[in-house]
Amino acid sequence: MGNPEGNKINKTMKNILKIFLVGLATTVVRIIGQLSIPASEQTVLAPSIFAQNGTMPLAFTVYGIFAYSLIAALFLLIRTRIGGNRILQGLKQAFPAVSYGSFIF
Repeated sequence: MGNPEGNKINKTMKNILKIFLVGLATTVVRIIGQLSIPASEQTVLAPSIFAQNGTMPLAFTVYGIFAYSLIAALFLLIRTRIGGNRILQGLKQAFPAVSYGSFIF
């Protein structure tokens, strides 16, 4: 028979890995989308520290992986309370999240 605690830890690690992979994949898609936007001069705000020392791509990549992984983890916590199949559940969580994110940024 297997070790039930070992199976629980193994399942938890798989879930954490899945959440991280979702964050990584979403960040890669975001980077590809941003590369398709033409570059322009920004004169309204002063350059940030990240822009001045050239670490902005790395900083935004790490931030994106972290933020999108947290959104994926949030979905796992609330999906049992959302009706519908997995696709509808994702859409029901995505629309308010995107609306809130658009409002903040």
